[in-house]
Amino acid sequence: MSEEVQRRFSHLTRYMMVFTPVMVILTLLPTDTEPWVWSKVAILATGTIILTLWATRFSLWQRDEYWRERGKDP
Repeated sequence: MSEEVQRRFSHLTRYMMVFTPVMVILTLLPTDTEPWVWSKVAILATGTIILTLWATRFSLWQRDEYWRERGKDP
């Protein structure tokens, strides 16, 4: 693996290692009030969107690098 791939993958992995326990804890916490429920939904939705965007960008970057190595510009 090249340094750039390792750097991008470690960035994505660090985010997942922090966000996954937060999601589990927030999911398992008993919530009684509506404001807390909406706050929890907002936090989970924001984290999921960020993770999806980063994973998509990483995947597209890898695809482009694959074709650049073969001499075809994507």
